[in-house]
Amino acid sequence: MIVWYQEKLGCRFETAAKAMVVLSAFSIPLGTAWMSISTALLFLFWLLSGHFRQKFNTITSNGVALWALGLYLLLAIGLTYTSADWDSAMHVFSKYKKILFIPIIISLMISEKWRRYAILVFIASMLIVLVMSYLKYLQILPYGPPGQEYTVFKGRIAHGIFMSFFFYLMVHAAILYPRWRWIFSIIALLAMINLLFLNTGRSGYVVFAALVVLLFFQYFNWRGVLISFVALFMLVVLGYFVSDHFRNRINESVSDVKAYVPGEYNHFSGLRYRLEFYQTTIKVIKKSPWFGHGTGSLETEYKKIADKEGLVVTNNPHNEFMMMMAQLGIIGLFAFSGMLYYQWLLSYQLDLESRYIVQGIVITMVSGCLLNSLLLDAGEGRFYVVMIAVIFSGSILKKQS
Repeated sequence: MIVWYQEKLGCRFETAAKAMVVLSAFSIPLGTAWMSISTALLFLFWLLSGHFRQKFNTITSNGVALWALGLYLLLAIGLTYTSADWDSAMHVFSKYKKILFIPIIISLMISEKWRRYAILVFIASMLIVLVMSYLKYLQILPYGPPGQEYTVFKGRIAHGIFMSFFFYLMVHAAILYPRWRWIFSIIALLAMINLLFLNTGRSGYVVFAALVVLLFFQYFNWRGVLISFVALFMLVVLGYFVSDHFRNRINESVSDVKAYVPGEYNHFSGLRYRLEFYQTTIKVIKKSPWFGHGTGSLETEYKKIADKEGLVVTNNPHNEFMMMMAQLGIIGLFAFSGMLYYQWLLSYQLDLESRYIVQGIVITMVSGCLLNSLLLDAGEGRFYVVMIAVIFSGSILKKQS
């Protein structure tokens, strides 16, 4: 009976699961509901596909999957000593369950064909977002909320991060595929203009700068890093004098840093709050630097300090590295950073195109996590787990065989 099921239905459900991986990649820059439905179906079809012994062997032989499981296990252990109440701890822990999609997708052993489908549909989805954003600029579609007039399905932070990565992919496509170079170059230019001149998310600016440095490093080694700094400086000067959005965000950033005083809330500013979050979270970390205070404990520990100092309480420091340290201490920081570093090292065993994609994802996460808790966040976290798993599911297994 089991053999009949595996042969007749298991393979069909496995194909359906792979199709849901592709749909998940397409859903990344779209509304949250798209991704929730696609990942739920992915998990369901994965369960129904069976072949669990084969899946287990695939996961245990793949270092990327093991690092992800190790990090998730640490978060689970963190529940046993968390200072937060059970409901709060489980609420945060549930947000990290997306990490499990790394081993799940890897266990499907996605072929080159499916992997390419996933990358292409992500590009197609980003093209839809880019076109709709410019239609808003041309007043053909209605504006978004104030400060996010030209975003589409996501807020300005996620929009900027995804658009930065999309720009990075298009630059590589223009170089790697000379026949279509002019098309990819135009798309890359439009993505850059959209990011710097229409969007107001400063996180996107930081990720963009990091990816530009990476691009020059990939093609010109360390000499390219120096060139990238010159190029970025010129872009900043150009953006400052051409774009009102860009100039205002830069001026606001400088003003926020100069006028920052903990506990004074004269006006709302993301950067102003981040500075306070960072300082207070460091105090939380210092109280238990090695093991942290347990999964989901940040808000509880943060409140103890904030109440004494008259500060606003948060459950998210907008920095994933600090978030991990507050919960799991130095061990958690090592697990999260080590997972990213391992993927970077392993990228050199991949074909050139896959290597560039992996390195772009890693740098996007590292730079983005300095200003946001990307793994904790729904859209950005799912972008990371789906895309990184898709690449390593297909290519790295060939290198190991």
